[in-house]
Amino acid sequence: MASLIERGGIYYAQFYDVNRTPKRKRHSLKTKNKTNARRLLVHLEEAELAGSFDPWHDDPFTYQKPDVKAISVAAAIERFLSVKKRNGCASTTLETYAYILGGLGKLVGPTLRLGALTSSQIDSFVRSDGIAHATSRGRYSHIRAFMNWCMKEGFITVSPLHKVKPPANTEKLPKAIGEDELREICNCILLDYEEKLARGHCREGEIVWLIPLFKFALYTGLRASELARLRWTHIDFEKRLIFIFKQKNKKQQTIPLNAKAAKVLGQVGRLAKADYVFGSPTTPENRSVQCFRSDISRSFTFYR
Repeated sequence: MASLIERGGIYYAQFYDVNRTPKRKRHSLKTKNKTNARRLLVHLEEAELAGSFDPWHDDPFTYQKPDVKAISVAAAIERFLSVKKRNGCASTTLETYAYILGGLGKLVGPTLRLGALTSSQIDSFVRSDGIAHATSRGRYSHIRAFMNWCMKEGFITVSPLHKVKPPANTEKLPKAIGEDELREICNCILLDYEEKLARGHCREGEIVWLIPLFKFALYTGLRASELARLRWTHIDFEKRLIFIFKQKNKKQQTIPLNAKAAKVLGQVGRLAKADYVFGSPTTPENRSVQCFRSDISRSFTFYR
């Protein structure tokens, strides 16, 4: 078990074992770059698990390192997923990597060396019979990320992917809607709400709350998941700013609150400061962002 600590601008790898004396052993990683330090820490942890490095006796820069050139495809995939997880990769993205790379691993077998992986093997996996074009492109992009990482780590010097032709992008990009189309969508929502409310098939305030959400999405460009997480405390009305704390890339972003978006917020009933900005009268406080995102995506498709 190891952790990364920083002292005086230098990063250290600190290992802990209650059965060793001393219980903690610290090694300087000789770098001020956190990304490089994390990479070195992962290598040392993996070496400790493999039995080739003992933090209490070995120097992290002179111990006998295993021959990375002999690493198998399966072992490289396992390390790649481990690093992705340590770096905070989203669970859904991690699952996709595991599924796609796992499929490649099954195709070539558990013992094939990474350096022996051929372009034809990758190409046959990327263009498997019976798979959709989007699936083929997804496989290619995820394998490309994996191969780039393998080259960066020194497992291979040349990627076999360079001889694999990327699947052609024959699909058209989704067409963005304009204000006229949005107005039609909002009218459909309003008519549906009035009919269902008159028949007693919905409660007051249900369905119609989607109108300001869709307008706000158009005026700000926020993703469905970002709209699902948005709270009143994330909006600074004085400075006209919106704070996005959990983007897909794990970074925080600040975007301007333009006049049209601010006008939409003025039409939304505001309750406690901790409340979500958008939601139906029956939306629970501790809602699932994933479910909420799926619901509003389905609603948009339905009314469009």
